Amino acid sequence: MTEYGVAYFGNRILQHVQSDLDEIVAAGFQSVLHTFSEVDERFYAEQMRAIVAASHARGLRVSAAPFAVAGIFGGEDASLFLAEHPEERQRDRTGRVRPAACLNSTMLRSLLRRWILAAATAGFDEILWDEPAWAFATDDGARCVCRYCRDLPEDLSPERNLVEFVSWLVEEARSHGMRSTVCLIPDELALTPGQPWAEMASIPGLASLSSDPYWKTAYLPAEKFVTDVTERVRTAIGALPVHCECWVQGFGLGEEDLPDLEIAFQAARNAGARRIWVWAFAAAGHMSELGTTSADTVWEAIKRQTAQNVGET
Repeated sequence: MTEYGVAYFGNRILQHVQSDLDEIVAAGFQSVLHTFSEVDERFYAEQMRAIVAASHARGLRVSAAPFAVAGIFGGEDASLFLAEHPEERQRDRTGRVRPAACLNSTMLRSLLRRWILAAATAGFDEILWDEPAWAFATDDGARCVCRYCRDLPEDLSPERNLVEFVSWLVEEARSHGMRSTVCLIPDELALTPGQPWAEMASIPGLASLSSDPYWKTAYLPAEKFVTDVTERVRTAIGALPVHCECWVQGFGLGEEDLPDLEIAFQAARNAGARRIWVWAFAAAGHMSELGTTSADTVWEAIKRQTAQNVGET
């Protein structure tokens, strides 16, 4: 049976989180992802532990996402690290400084070790390494030229560098007892199409590989886009003991998008996604950038999809 998970963010008041978690469980979700930003790690550590405990108390598997941490993962948040350590940013060969830390920065590794330890201390079961990527296109062989990268071997491609970086993250998380999922942005939306899907799937210890074919964001047909991307993930996994997962767009949708929403869920199921995630709780209606005036209607449609899987009406 397909499992379902939903992303939750934008609230750290425990009594309200608990009420929302009750709704998540009643809707048929088995997993919840709590965004865990640099601000959360620095200022909300104990509160996040309480939120994770409340999630576990309701029988949910709990994931953490490094929400915009150091500018190298997905998320609508600011990075304290980039503000405090501008010298650690990526620099492309044109001299442009990018709003993301270099993957080879030793200070970034220190930050991420601390973040992983904080996630483990909070009690998270797993980590979603969400959309890790260089902050510039690398399809023409471009690479970072910061002080960390200047002396790297010439034959170390940016893609191989990225895979090695994510491999390090997966091992660090494993050493603290947490599973890892990597979510690669679809080639159709990536700065550099043809991402290292198979190489990511082959990372030792990886639990799941996923992608987020947000059809409305990409202006592509829901069924074909979700099917193609999910099958791309499954092909990369092959016979490896890695689960295939898919994220369904649950934000920025209106009533006119409800047929496509249903199509996207069905396409993900048909393509073999073991767990289907939704971004985000309540159709992200609380966030001006992502929500719409139809958020309540969209959220009810999402809950109908998850409820039918567990025999609810």
